[in-house]
Amino acid sequence: YENWYNVRAYPGENGIAVYFQVTSEQKEAEKELKRYAESQAALVREVNHRVKNNLAAIQSLLNIERQRAAMTENAKYTETVDILRARIRGLSTIHSLLSEAGWKPLKVETVIRRIINASMEGVPENTHFTVHQQDESLTVDSDQAHHLALAINELVTNSFKYAHSTNENAPLEISVEIHPYDHNLCIVYTDNGPGFPPEVIAKPSTAGIGMELLHGLIQHSLLGSVKLDNNNGARITLEIPRHIAGGEESR
Repeated sequence: YENWYNVRAYPGENGIAVYFQVTSEQKEAEKELKRYAESQAALVREVNHRVKNNLAAIQSLLNIERQRAAMTENAKYTETVDILRARIRGLSTIHSLLSEAGWKPLKVETVIRRIINASMEGVPENTHFTVHQQDESLTVDSDQAHHLALAINELVTNSFKYAHSTNENAPLEISVEIHPYDHNLCIVYTDNGPGFPPEVIAKPSTAGIGMELLHGLIQHSLLGSVKLDNNNGARITLEIPRHIAGGEESR
């Protein structure tokens, strides 16, 4: 009978046959559940597509505004537009990455590498970066990846703004080390620029809105900490609790 399934279980000398009857109502419920899952998947794809298009439209508008700003030779306005473009690009990049992964947890290295790659579009070729993750189990979920991506985007923007602008002919080197530390995920970001002024290390808020945004993302959104110092350039150490950042302790 089509509504009966033969399942052999606990095989013994003679064998034991277990029969399960699936009613037509149950079959219809399964079909309905499958249709619902397919419709939800289609809805998610449509939302992702619309968000991606909207971010692309905003980016295009900012590109036009950037051209106008350059024509006015207003350096401050041009800089502001460039920062906005970088932040929208960061949002678009992490959204695309999460969409590709089906909004599942991602390796921290994957998030950081993708953000830096996107940030380097259109920059001088003598800019290089390395990203190394010691523990493959370190992951972040979609919400955490969003906050971390924006934080890294701010750090890269800061490197381009200060380290590379100091000497455009000198290669800009960016390095990111990712490893577990006690019960935390530790991310050490460095560049080979002039480093932070003493007043910024003593009081990071004096560095401007970008540094305030970085602290807000790490301290408030990810419940972590930010430490600034100099080591042959600027060094930023981010520590995020592993129960927040993923890994073995969050499983």
